[in-house]
Amino acid sequence: MFNGTYVDSTGGIHALPDQPQARIKYLQRRSAHRQKGSCRCRTLAKTIAKHQRKRKSVRNNGIRHIVRDITTLSNLVLLEDLKIEI
Repeated sequence: MFNGTYVDSTGGIHALPDQPQARIKYLQRRSAHRQKGSCRCRTLAKTIAKHQRKRKSVRNNGIRHIVRDITTLSNLVLLEDLKIEI
């Protein structure tokens, strides 16, 4: 699983861009108090889905940029999964 950071051969640590999830959490808490099946509940569910799609799009675009940078700058790519406890 890709945890959002990678280290290149020069020792530089690069992070994956990600949007904060606070807005989605707030909307989900509001959704918990809505009458299920009501028009407002459906509208709020669509809003939550839109925010989640946008967050997913930003993450996928970041991964695409990182992969492109790695492949253009390197002749050999080695992937290593280190079991590091924080």
